[in-house]
Amino acid sequence: MSRIPAVANMFYPGDKARLKEQLSTFVKPVPEPRKVLAAISPHAGYIYSGSVAGAVFSQIRIPNTVVILGPNHRGIGASIALSASGIWDMPLGPVPINQALAESILKVSTSGVKIEDDPEANVMEHSIEVQVPFLQFLRPELKIVPIAASHVTYDACKEIGRALVQAIKDYG
Repeated sequence: MSRIPAVANMFYPGDKARLKEQLSTFVKPVPEPRKVLAAISPHAGYIYSGSVAGAVFSQIRIPNTVVILGPNHRGIGASIALSASGIWDMPLGPVPINQALAESILKVSTSGVKIEDDPEANVMEHSIEVQVPFLQFLRPELKIVPIAASHVTYDACKEIGRALVQAIKDYG
């Protein structure tokens, strides 16, 4: 499945050259970006959150594959919805989903709170989409595993976190 941007030209420029120009104002290279296990970044339109997101992503070493968790504002699809395959057609170019890691996540998510393969949950959602240009700007060969969450408890979030840790260990 190919996902087209839902909020390009609204939350961020949909034109490749304009987007690169804007990202270059937000992302300030640092001498030694840090290796991190996780980061928290805002997901509003770049006019509101671009400088904060740029500061976050500037400080970290972006790996080849990034699992991106975001809220599902519309509540469409599964409560915990992963897109397990396909391409996100972004203004900076296509971003493939790391299918092997996605399948590893789905495999370990068999008890309790279930992470489901449900790409429809991400079709119109912006929370993950607005992260991708920053990541792709810093890591052009980026692969992603997008996971949208809606209406889940704290305990469910802990269980999902454990499942992600196990899946990443199994994948790696």
